[in-house]
Amino acid sequence: MKYEVVNGFDTKDKRYEAGDVIEESVIPSKSKKWLLEQGIVVKYVEKKLKRARNKDGSFKKDDKTTQDINEAWVEEGK
Repeated sequence: MKYEVVNGFDTKDKRYEAGDVIEESVIPSKSKKWLLEQGIVVKYVEKKLKRARNKDGSFKKDDKTTQDINEAWVEEGK
């Protein structure tokens, strides 16, 4: 199982930052329940993407002037 880090935390060996996706095995077993209860980590749900389409059904292009957004792809189900 994978978890997404919401708030940064340290383990004995490493620091994890918000947005990191980590395997269950890297979370100390004694701390896992507490980290989940406090909302420091949450179960990771992988987002599936599909190509975005225009009203006529053709594929949308990415607008290169918007650097942080890729308009050519959307989440499935939206």
